[in-house]
Amino acid sequence: KTDFLITKEYRQAKEIDSLLIVEQLKKYYLDNLYLIAEAYERGIQNDPEYKRQVHEEKVVQLTHIDGLLYDKIMPASFGISSSELKDLYEKVKIGYKVAFIKVSTKELADSLYQLAKNGADFGTLADKYSIDLRSAMYEGMIPWYFTFGTFARPFEKAVMQLKPGEISQPVKTNTGYHVIKLLDKKQNPLDSYDKAEYELQKRLKQIKRTDFIQDYIGKLFKRYNFKVDAATAKALLPLLQGRKENGTIHENDSMHSLWSKTIVHFTDGTLNVGDIIYKYNLLPRFERIPIKRYGDLELILKTLSVQELMYRDALNMKLDQDPLINQKISRFAYNRLQEFARRKLIEDPVTVSDAEAKEYFKKNHNLWKNDTFKRVDKFVRFRVRSEKEAVQKNKLMSKLKEQWHPVFNTAIIRQTAAELNIHKHGTQPKTTVMDTLKKK
Repeated sequence: KTDFLITKEYRQAKEIDSLLIVEQLKKYYLDNLYLIAEAYERGIQNDPEYKRQVHEEKVVQLTHIDGLLYDKIMPASFGISSSELKDLYEKVKIGYKVAFIKVSTKELADSLYQLAKNGADFGTLADKYSIDLRSAMYEGMIPWYFTFGTFARPFEKAVMQLKPGEISQPVKTNTGYHVIKLLDKKQNPLDSYDKAEYELQKRLKQIKRTDFIQDYIGKLFKRYNFKVDAATAKALLPLLQGRKENGTIHENDSMHSLWSKTIVHFTDGTLNVGDIIYKYNLLPRFERIPIKRYGDLELILKTLSVQELMYRDALNMKLDQDPLINQKISRFAYNRLQEFARRKLIEDPVTVSDAEAKEYFKKNHNLWKNDTFKRVDKFVRFRVRSEKEAVQKNKLMSKLKEQWHPVFNTAIIRQTAAELNIHKHGTQPKTTVMDTLKKK
């Protein structure tokens, strides 16, 4: 109904009758329904990649930051005292400029700390070893002054104890181990405490909320018995070490044998290598840390498992029974199955040979004027493929229309027509349009 409201047919019709709705269904929806029916007939809904994507959508819907899980776990309010506000006011008076090196293991962090203390260039070490890709581009430096409440509390506590030029011992946070160098600090101009109090309250609430979430996530790993399968991880590591830094990971021949092997265990669930690679490739570019050591792989496995553990928690709270969540997931699954069916039934069967491409170029050379085939090869192939896919689609749809016979729910269609007329005219028409549906 919502989709119909934006069509020209809806705008131009004086009244909406059942026939018009049926025509809209035939015009815009039946082809997709035919594809879906054929997809189920051929078992495309069992494709591992399709199931993985639908599962990922369920995870996202139940665990995103404004979703049901956060509403469920978050306290109704965070107690804030005047002493906490005054303490925060004193802390935000100072701005800190730092450089840091982030690594995945304490052993490496200890080694880098000793090298830096003994005079090794901090920026060179950050550039070579840090897995924080953004700061590593600038020799580990954060190019702005930060104030309390910006980073993890252990990180900030270590910074506040340093003097400019000093280097901290390794600091552990939930994202790794940090060796920090304080470059500079300055006084921040602030309003009086009375004027700043409202903003301080907002900031403190956000700090407490962030700390609560981090604490909640940390407890999930114990609650759900998170464990890395060391044998699979060690087999996978050499296949990842030589790849292009922070690029996507693709399934290749050497990785294929590991693709379905379990690499992470937790209560009531597992993740295999394919699941992890899929999640890794969804990360923003600068969060795809280079995987050079076993500790790097362990860290990224833990990072990529956070949402899965939160999802398990959401299931245990029965949040997956929410009707709106189910509606969103069903729509996603329907649309994604269409895409998979289109690819497997229309796109994949089509191939373009060298001979076909050259013949098409010869017959339609005027489209590319003075270009040689070599220069426009990919554009020619795209045109040939598009035309062949259109033929394949028409052929498939003709077959499916003979195979599948749609049955329209006349009661729902009448009701929809009435609702659309109320929306269009403000009231339901006095005359009832005769239902024109006929059984086949």
